[in-house]
Amino acid sequence: TQRILDTYASGKWTIAKMDGLALIRACLAAGLKVSGNYTIGYPDETLDEMLATLLMAREHRSAGLHEANVFIIVPFPGSTLFDMALKRGQIAPDFDPDVMRWFQPVMRHTAVAPDVIAAVRELGWKFLNAPAFVADQERREVHA
Repeated sequence: TQRILDTYASGKWTIAKMDGLALIRACLAAGLKVSGNYTIGYPDETLDEMLATLLMAREHRSAGLHEANVFIIVPFPGSTLFDMALKRGQIAPDFDPDVMRWFQPVMRHTAVAPDVIAAVRELGWKFLNAPAFVADQERREVHA
């Protein structure tokens, strides 16, 4: 959502001014394979905002996006988000960066409970992508 972009990405993308669908179509017309990466699970992000992100990703898939990846935002040490989360007590002072994963929340005390964020990510990813793609990716994870 625009609020999340403005808060955490310095407003680098203005949804109302940018035609993401046209960009996807132009890339496809140029013969490119287009994948999308979407992040959810920001500290103050609501469930409605997460669902809005998934619906936007669904619209992008309908425009021809090959796959949509849904990641849970990771507050990497040294980033503004990490410092903010540490200050707010959303990350423990003894936090181990080795446990950071894009599919499991590492922040606590978020607007949406961490287990719900993980479930939204998992269900969203399966909702957005073709069943054959999902099955192939899951098969690769088992053998990795």
